[in-house]
Amino acid sequence: MLESTAKRIMTQERITVVWEDMKVRSKNGRQILNGISGVALPGEVVAVMGASASGKTVFLNALLHRNLRGLIVEGDVLVNGQRIGSTITSVSAYVEQEDIFVGTLTVSFLLITYMRTQSFEL
Repeated sequence: MLESTAKRIMTQERITVVWEDMKVRSKNGRQILNGISGVALPGEVVAVMGASASGKTVFLNALLHRNLRGLIVEGDVLVNGQRIGSTITSVSAYVEQEDIFVGTLTVSFLLITYMRTQSFEL
């Protein structure tokens, strides 16, 4: 049921993603993220920025249910007002930091190039 709901939501043109009070800690109890909330509205480009080792990748992985071994994640992630759980993994992606990108190229060109190398349909 969640899978069909996720696919239906993600094929809609306008998608809003909301994350509320996200907390991530390691199984040994070390707090990595504490109370992160936000929203990505249709048509927006969202950048996750921070110092090295500040939890950016952990946040994105928690948001998209990826690579969570050894982590405990709490909080809500809603897509168009509905929880779709780990099904979001099959219908989402993010562009990782890559030092091989050339700084003089446009963001649009870099995203299109990345998607093509990852077998995304445009």
